[in-house]
Amino acid sequence: TLLRVARLDAGGPTVLEQVCAAEVVAEAMRLAGADGRTSVLIDPRVGEIPADPARLARALANLLDNALKFGPAGQVVDVRINCPPEITLHRLRCG
Repeated sequence: TLLRVARLDAGGPTVLEQVCAAEVVAEAMRLAGADGRTSVLIDPRVGEIPADPARLARALANLLDNALKFGPAGQVVDVRINCPPEITLHRLRCG
């Protein structure tokens, strides 16, 4: 929401809530413009995680953007969420 973005920009306090990990990753991919250049694998045992969804999505989007921007041409970035909840990014070459 606009209030969350304003709080992020102002460096406001982190507010943790239970959020769907898959939704946060989807938002990060949208923010990074990563459509078609990422693969996502989420362990089905991972549901909700305690996080500030706006901050986590923005941080993941920054990592995705950097991986796509500064990696080799034709790469795919692999986003994985494992159980216990741990998010990892891997750059994969194509061709």
